[in-house]
Amino acid sequence: MQAFTTEAPSLHLTIALATHDWCWAKLLPGIAAHHLPETQVQLKKDLEASVPMRHSIPPSLICGTCKEAQTAAFTATEEVLRSDERLKGISGEAVVAAFRSKIGLHNALQDKLSPPAAQPCLTQDSFVRRFTDEEKEQNKNQPLRPTAQQGLVARDEIADALPEILANISTSPVQIRAFKDFYLLCGFSKVCFAMVCMDLGLLCACDSNGIQIDFSTDPSPT
Repeated sequence: MQAFTTEAPSLHLTIALATHDWCWAKLLPGIAAHHLPETQVQLKKDLEASVPMRHSIPPSLICGTCKEAQTAAFTATEEVLRSDERLKGISGEAVVAAFRSKIGLHNALQDKLSPPAAQPCLTQDSFVRRFTDEEKEQNKNQPLRPTAQQGLVARDEIADALPEILANISTSPVQIRAFKDFYLLCGFSKVCFAMVCMDLGLLCACDSNGIQIDFSTDPSPT
């Protein structure tokens, strides 16, 4: 599916949930393997084939902020365990402990992933320009940055505006906020467009005098 607007720019956020990792069919076989090792393989297959067992485990099972919800979740857990003879050797407390351990491991792995260091970036007040002939000659044997895309990709609604903006940028410095206005091109979009052009080697960041700025040594290319 593709969302779009007709009159104004928009920003969309997609959140993916690892639902299969947090369902009964995923959690219970591991506990059953501890209590009833001989049933592990077949139990896993049977639970994954069961629609009710593919339902998510209620988070309130280990969340103590609402005792009523936690009690209801524990009751639901016991009903799940009674639904299959092979699960009756498992206690509700064992499920709670396993679920808490699984989430604890997940959270610990997430905590290890420290956020990347802040990278210098452009703003609407930054200046950009095209490379001079001398700079092109110096850079002709240098490969593109590893993350650079091969070609400019844009939505149909702004496809005509971007080349026109790029065509009006010369080797003289121009402030990003001074890019030609277009009804679907907000200030943030102009900055993103400038960054893409830099990735493609079409533009460089510079100061107001046109002196090229190296992101690795200058943290604020404005």
